[in-house]
Amino acid sequence: MQQVNALLARTHARVVLSSSWRRRASLDERNELLASRGLARRMIDATPSLYRTPDGVRLTRGDEILAWLASAAGEGVEAFVALEDEEALGEVEARCVRVDSRVGLTEEDVARAAEMLLGRRAGR
Repeated sequence: MQQVNALLARTHARVVLSSSWRRRASLDERNELLASRGLARRMIDATPSLYRTPDGVRLTRGDEILAWLASAAGEGVEAFVALEDEEALGEVEARCVRVDSRVGLTEEDVARAAEMLLGRRAGR
């Protein structure tokens, strides 16, 4: 949590939940849990849960992130980064920092994420 807070302080980013956690509890419940564990800032929203296109193509969390960005909730987003430890994110992969789930978010991960957020503002 310390590294997440460092990233938020450095970039003034807002957090949108896209992990599978969003399907198991409400955003308010997740905010309470993460605040109790030290998250300094509340998550502002969660991506939609999309499963398949009408013709049966499986959608990824990257597709869900893109759907959120395209929605009204995504207005004013200048840059974004996805912190991911498992799933391939398709089109969003170029905006992804891969986190080793055995280690957690490192200072190097924070530096890469901050560069994506601050160094390439328009680079969706």
